[in-house]
Amino acid sequence: MICVSVQEKSLERCLEIIKGVPMAELRADLCKLTLPELERVVESHPNLLITCRIANSSIEFAKEQIITAIRKGAKYVDIEIEAPVDFLEYVKTYAQVNGAKVIISYHNFE
Repeated sequence: MICVSVQEKSLERCLEIIKGVPMAELRADLCKLTLPELERVVESHPNLLITCRIANSSIEFAKEQIITAIRKGAKYVDIEIEAPVDFLEYVKTYAQVNGAKVIISYHNFE
């Protein structure tokens, strides 16, 4: 299965991109959608992965985006391995209680 990564700043463009794809990753740290916009995107796709890199935002923003997405039905959440342990544990627990699968990612660009 191919997962389409969405990084658009416009709600309309995000919805357009995910329409008809089997799986989509929403990069919340790059899209910076409002919470109502985020909810709309998540509710519009049955197989959505939410990612919000702390390096591109903040822990507060990431937590708010990720928790909202899980609450609205995101199937997966991707947290970078470098995230603070308390943040990782909080998101992991929330995801598991709400039926979302957790991906711990590591990116080595060298």
